[in-house]
Amino acid sequence: MNLRRKRTAVLLLAAACVIVFAAGVLAGWIHRNDTICKNGKTPLSQRSDLLGNTEFRCPGGQTVTLSS
Repeated sequence: MNLRRKRTAVLLLAAACVIVFAAGVLAGWIHRNDTICKNGKTPLSQRSDLLGNTEFRCPGGQTVTLSS
């Protein structure tokens, strides 16, 4: 009986890992075309500062700053 409980626990853990992995893949697929810039285009350039912030320059002169 003890071996069966261990096998069940391992299978449940493996199933949970597969579900979390599949959810991550699905989220990446859904948001694959999202961009930082409001006009939907990719940033022209980016730079980081000493505080860990990243500044993106978008087409049209817009600047977007993301903190990490």
